[in-house]
Amino acid sequence: MAGAVAGGADCGGDLIFADQMLPQECAAARMLLHPCGYQAQEILDELTGRLQAKGVRGSPVAYLRGLITRAEAGTFIAELGLPIAAERRKRQLAAEQHSAREAEERRQAALRATPEYQALVRAQREKLSQLRDDMKQRMAAGRPR
Repeated sequence: MAGAVAGGADCGGDLIFADQMLPQECAAARMLLHPCGYQAQEILDELTGRLQAKGVRGSPVAYLRGLITRAEAGTFIAELGLPIAAERRKRQLAAEQHSAREAEERRQAALRATPEYQALVRAQREKLSQLRDDMKQRMAAGRPR
């Protein structure tokens, strides 16, 4: 997994941090990223990619500081963070689709449980039964004996 949602007890908020980061590092990173605005997640994704590639030899927070400095200077270019973000979007889309399927299944189950639906099903079954009986009678009447 690319990172833990920071909405948990470890980090708070809605940024997604690398799994390898300790809660204290997440807190420090959040403070450092505060002025980065919309670029904060992109920078965190790059850090996650670097951590996964074993490209961070020291502290993740120190490496993050360097990424933020580049972002402030306008020289930050996301490289390893791009697949991290793409994978997160893919997981999020799959989760949303799963939730939508579950919601639709619950809606259908609730609909099938209504008396109106049950009455409609009974009426359709009776109609099919009547059609089957009519066909049997026609087939029997049309057969030479």
